[in-house]
Amino acid sequence: MVQLLGSDETIHEPDAIFVPPYTEKQIVQAARELADDEAFRRLLEGFVDLDQIDGVLESFQNIERAQDMHEILEANNGIIIKKTTAGMTCSGLETLVSADKGFLFTSNHTDILMDCVTITSALVQNGYGRILSAAGINLLNAPYFERILRSYNCFFFKRPDPVTGFLGKSLPEASNYIAAQREDGASLWVADTNGRDKDLRLKADENVVGMWCLAARKRNIPFSDWINFLRIVPVAISYEFDPCDAAKAKELYMLDSTGSYEKGHDEDENSIIAGLNGQNGRVRLAFGTVLTGSFANTVAVASEIDRQVVQMYELWPTNWIAFDQLERTREHEGEKYSSQQRYDFIARVNDYPLELHRYVYAMYANPVRNKLSMPPGHNI
Repeated sequence: MVQLLGSDETIHEPDAIFVPPYTEKQIVQAARELADDEAFRRLLEGFVDLDQIDGVLESFQNIERAQDMHEILEANNGIIIKKTTAGMTCSGLETLVSADKGFLFTSNHTDILMDCVTITSALVQNGYGRILSAAGINLLNAPYFERILRSYNCFFFKRPDPVTGFLGKSLPEASNYIAAQREDGASLWVADTNGRDKDLRLKADENVVGMWCLAARKRNIPFSDWINFLRIVPVAISYEFDPCDAAKAKELYMLDSTGSYEKGHDEDENSIIAGLNGQNGRVRLAFGTVLTGSFANTVAVASEIDRQVVQMYELWPTNWIAFDQLERTREHEGEKYSSQQRYDFIARVNDYPLELHRYVYAMYANPVRNKLSMPPGHNI
């Protein structure tokens, strides 16, 4: 039996700038603490049948190994996907070679937790094993989220200041951690933006790419050689619906109208819960090709990630309806969406405050605009 730790050893220090995944002992301790956590019970009520919750909590109480915890979390990932989507499809993994050398998967970032759930689930189901996932340290405000995420190979770092862009000490630590994992042949997932892509412009942040490369300077490795070593694979995650679309639209509206937006203390937690309890419609994951060759700088790398993500992104009827609404046309009705789909989606948006409508339509329409702006010969 694993000797248990004190509960304070499963919670990060308040001033931490980098937080790694749990060790085996910490995972076992965190599982026992989750079993007795009322906030965790309330979370389960959102996607587990009420008559099964006690059994789920008992399974956490009985965990003796990290492997047991991983298997339970992976099973719950399947429950979440089944409950919150109308089906998930995946393509592109069959073209990746030398999986034993690992990859750095990077994707557009729509949902705080669902992106991680869908990607890790797809990789486990296709025989890639568990991967390490990166996230902002701001997600660790709720102890039960920390115990779940760090048990499932997530590591956390303090993001750059959104106003000044100041990097601080956390990004070199994160970069060195990513480098060490890649040198060991491990695979990781890191979103290609600093926070969620709230308006779905599908633009990778060159500063995020730069973070991956900080460790190369310490090792005195040329930029292109480092990019090839990382084995970066762009991933496009396409959701038919976004349960947080109104909340994101409100933030964008406030930024435009007042110049600032102050996030509430529990806002990230509420967004995670909304993603886990809401309906995402159909979901498609498309894995691209490994970045190879010569790259002049981080802008060139981000541009190639953008090219692949935009090309692979699945356009749903909701995207075309929103595009036509902003263009004041019904040009694509019949071909891309039905009249009933149009009626239902417009009714959804009309339930939101009027000032948010154009922001909601824009976030769904932007992937269409990106596709249409691609060079001739790329399929829509």
